Amino acid sequence: MTGFTEELRPTGANAVTFCTIRTPSDMAFPFAVVRFLWIPTSEEPSAPIPDATAIYAAGSEAWIVGDSGFIGFPCSAGEVEEYDQLVGYLTIRRSGGITEPDLVMEVLNAMASAVAEELGCAEEAELPSGAPQRIEG
Repeated sequence: MTGFTEELRPTGANAVTFCTIRTPSDMAFPFAVVRFLWIPTSEEPSAPIPDATAIYAAGSEAWIVGDSGFIGFPCSAGEVEEYDQLVGYLTIRRSGGITEPDLVMEVLNAMASAVAEELGCAEEAELPSGAPQRIEG
């Protein structure tokens, strides 16, 4: 984890891959990818999230749309001062989008919590322990 956070900390607006999951039947293309990206707080998406199929109580915002889950949370541990919001996103390559959004959000929240803990911003991130509560959708 330390290697990942050392790579993530100075990146500014560049996404950094946290993990890639491949299936034995199709090693050429990832089944799922989790990435983290810094954004300025001034660029936080504002609710309601267009086309979101589910919205969750986690961090500053969390939602599922199409084949991806997103979770945004404040984190002042980056090296680029104006980038103080971290967004984690999980994309699954599956036709028809995500069929179990609560499970996807629980996995993404666990990964985001681990990253926030390692970066030293777990308290300000306000990520729940366990599964985030669905508040819409």
